[in-house]
Amino acid sequence: MAKDIDELCAAVYDKKIEECYYENNEFSQYDAVVGYYYMLYIEKRISLYDLIDRLSDDDDISAESSIHEQENFYIIFDKINKDNELISDPLFIKSMHDLFEPFRKIAEEQKQQLELY
Repeated sequence: MAKDIDELCAAVYDKKIEECYYENNEFSQYDAVVGYYYMLYIEKRISLYDLIDRLSDDDDISAESSIHEQENFYIIFDKINKDNELISDPLFIKSMHDLFEPFRKIAEEQKQQLELY
């Protein structure tokens, strides 16, 4: 419950922006989260290992993303923990890039849309 009118307005404003945004966009917020994680990796703010770790976590917000229909990140995370060389294999990195790139585009589009509000 809001403590004052300012807190109430902030909550309503945020909810209204969210409603307007999702009325005009076909992709899910969870797919955008995956894209933002990938952008953090591209910006070298997290490692590929950390990115895969986040996606293998059932409690992470990204667990609802459609990316999980394509790959099982728990299995991938298990593989890289068993084979430390895999995470630096160029073919593995390229396959991860190819997988994540569409989600980066979703995050970029969401970012641009949110800047318009």
